[in-house]
Amino acid sequence: MADATAKPWLKSYAPGVPHELPAPEGSLVDLIHDTVRQYPDRPALEFFGRETSYADLGEQIDRAAEGLRRLGVQAGDPVAIVLPNCPQHIVAFYAVLRLGAIVVEHNPCTRRASCGTSSRITVRAS
Repeated sequence: MADATAKPWLKSYAPGVPHELPAPEGSLVDLIHDTVRQYPDRPALEFFGRETSYADLGEQIDRAAEGLRRLGVQAGDPVAIVLPNCPQHIVAFYAVLRLGAIVVEHNPCTRRASCGTSSRITVRAS
């Protein structure tokens, strides 16, 4: 058990919340895949009052990954994501990882001219 004096935030944890968790095994792609399979009906996301189940999130990731694959994205390709914190960002993030490509995060509030042009594909809000 971690010492609460060394980590003062632990005092704010609700009773029963563990202070330490074991590190999960596998990649982020493995973790989301396993979670979709194990908890399909549980809420994965809640955004502005709308819930998305893990099953729905998994389907959206599958569709986005296939769309990126059809655009020619391959393992190792950099793919820029220029989206705010929203469900579409999560879908794009995992879709890129599923293909073995590299996520290149950009702040959507940054001026367009300052964003790099080295990414193969850019996923952005229109």
